[in-house]
Amino acid sequence: LLQTWSPLLQYGQKFLGTPDPYEKGLVVAEAAEWLASKTDATVDDELVQHLADVAKTDEGERLIRFCLGLAGVK
Repeated sequence: LLQTWSPLLQYGQKFLGTPDPYEKGLVVAEAAEWLASKTDATVDDELVQHLADVAKTDEGERLIRFCLGLAGVK
């Protein structure tokens, strides 16, 4: 069981070791993609993939950093 879910621990370690809030968001996106791949549904896989793709663009980064700024995260 631990071996099956160990990638989540790795994502957690990567998240904790990443100081930049935007980069942390990308780690969360990676973890969400991995987690969605573990379900039988394909809709969640596709949705998470699209969201991750948008987040990785320059516009996505600006949007995420804007939202983080509104939330007071630096």
